[in-house]
Amino acid sequence: AAAQVLALLQLQGHTVLELDWQRVAGAHQVVAQGPGGPWVVDADGLQPDGVPGDRWRAAAARLLPGARVLEASRLTQYDAYYYAREPHTMAGHRDRPLPVWRLRFDDAQATWVTIDPRTAAILQISDDHRRIDRWGFAFLHSFDLPWLLASRPAWDAGMLAFSTAGLGLSLTAVVTGWRRLRRQWLHRAQRQPPSAPTAPRQTSRQTSQQAPR
Repeated sequence: AAAQVLALLQLQGHTVLELDWQRVAGAHQVVAQGPGGPWVVDADGLQPDGVPGDRWRAAAARLLPGARVLEASRLTQYDAYYYAREPHTMAGHRDRPLPVWRLRFDDAQATWVTIDPRTAAILQISDDHRRIDRWGFAFLHSFDLPWLLASRPAWDAGMLAFSTAGLGLSLTAVVTGWRRLRRQWLHRAQRQPPSAPTAPRQTSRQTSQQAPR
């Protein structure tokens, strides 16, 4: 029950803000969030190291039916595909804890799954298409390699320079388009035949002749 979980964590001096009931590999657990957390409580009590490794590995192995885990690597620092951002930046709202485990599957899409070993939460899923999009979109829009993000304010100056260059190219395209449209309008105006002159209106005047007196 929630009261028992809260009492157990309070005895350990933890302040709990949120409780989340989960089922991992057939076992029930509660993930408590709060300052200094998260903490995992299951039928055996508080798990100081988080979800037992054999439990989350058994659950991860069944993530993709028909696919096997080819490689499992432990990440202790960010890399080009798993990295943290400031909260106000693109994708900066995502929680990116360390260390994590990256599992590579042998499915047709070459799926990678990043898992938080403390809570067994899936933090990231990527495949061939998403990894290409990571370079074709995310990198070109924010230059978000970890070593670049750590090189501030050089990163800010670079982003400002590229943004200014992009604005200049956009304005150049607008001016070029306007000039082209203007030439087309002038060309059409010159090719338009002049309107036929309007014939002057003729008025008939009747003169009255007076008989001689």
